[in-house]
Amino acid sequence: MEECKNIISLDSTTPDKAHIGGGKFVGLAQIKPLLVKYKEQYGIDFELPKTFAITTDAFKKYDIANKGIPEEIINQAMQCMAACGGNVAVRSSADIEDLSGKTHSGEFESVLSIKNKQQMIAALETIYQSAQNVNGAQMGVIIQPMIDTPVMAGVLYSQDFNGDPLIAINWTQGKPANFLLVNKEQGNLTKISKYVRTDDGYKLFEFPDIKAKNDNDILHSVFDNCMVNFYVGCFQDFNMQYITQLTALANHLEKDLGYPVDVEFAISQDGKISILQQRPYIMNNNYVVKQLENGDWVGYKKNNPIVAGEVKIVDHFISTEEYKRAKENKDFANKILLSKSAYNYDGFAILAGADSDKNVLQSKLKIDAGYRIHSELYGHYGNQFRERGTPFFSTQRNNEFQHVKDGDWFKIDLRTGNFKTFPQKDKSFNIANVVQMLQNSK
Repeated sequence: MEECKNIISLDSTTPDKAHIGGGKFVGLAQIKPLLVKYKEQYGIDFELPKTFAITTDAFKKYDIANKGIPEEIINQAMQCMAACGGNVAVRSSADIEDLSGKTHSGEFESVLSIKNKQQMIAALETIYQSAQNVNGAQMGVIIQPMIDTPVMAGVLYSQDFNGDPLIAINWTQGKPANFLLVNKEQGNLTKISKYVRTDDGYKLFEFPDIKAKNDNDILHSVFDNCMVNFYVGCFQDFNMQYITQLTALANHLEKDLGYPVDVEFAISQDGKISILQQRPYIMNNNYVVKQLENGDWVGYKKNNPIVAGEVKIVDHFISTEEYKRAKENKDFANKILLSKSAYNYDGFAILAGADSDKNVLQSKLKIDAGYRIHSELYGHYGNQFRERGTPFFSTQRNNEFQHVKDGDWFKIDLRTGNFKTFPQKDKSFNIANVVQMLQNSK
């Protein structure tokens, strides 16, 4: 389709124009020339899908936040959908999204598998309404072809969450990466060394290394000898070229862009690797993520390592109806949320995926007693944890938490993982003691 005053196309955009498509559009425009360079220099082909953006200027010009979506915008969006093959993903692209320093990851909405006008109108309404989630945000909207059943889809990180020199890939099979991003599914997590062993020591794994050795040598270079059997087992259904290409891509993008990257990708049934989104992978200098000596993981603000408050028990048996009632009663806000089930993931998936009020992120502390750290560290949910400084504690000490009751008070030092509970029935634990305890925790 031809561009009009409200639409900008990734195919024909220039750096001085890309900003009007919003932050996600800028992220793709930034890597477009880099992917061309990688293909020309190394013969490695990564595909940017045909991408259109309804501009942030249109959001302001039509005052969509107050007056609704004009028919002109809807018709132009339908033209974009037709140009993308008739089945599209419609994504937010606010002016403040995916910027260095703060990405606002997960603050706005995206809607997948849009195939007709009614669905398009509903998707646009959802996305434009989500602009209200951040005061002053100007909303652009991205429209891209939908890859419904990818061979593999996920998110590629050029650094581990605590800055370790590892490539992290959070991935799933046969589903869009959005299932991982919004915490509907845990998926698989594989970490790969950024560096490969050479006769002279170690070097960054780059595109020329992919074809320099046979497959077996590549595996042992990328995964290292001590980990190769474990990690290759994770990818036994896939051709290893995907893994080596993604590893090299992460290294090259970080080097050329000058910052750690967070890249959403999808591999179609014909083997094409499409890059759907790229943004900085934010490492909050005031937020510590570390593994304790006993293997537990913690995340917290440096200036607030001790957390105390009332416990709210949540487990995977919570129903949607119970969740809605709890939200209405504000049962989660400003509480310490404790999951005691060994199979607790579904409970927090409901909380993370459905909680428009961000109650989980506004809680004093999230304790996962089933030791599942994916949701705290990866995807939109993980980005929000780090950027907001939300504390969490993932522990395998499930049995130690079995005596904790709903309504108990709890104090934990996240620097050590040491904790103390104060049962609700303990009459000596009154409000004065709570205040004193909180003061002592500062």
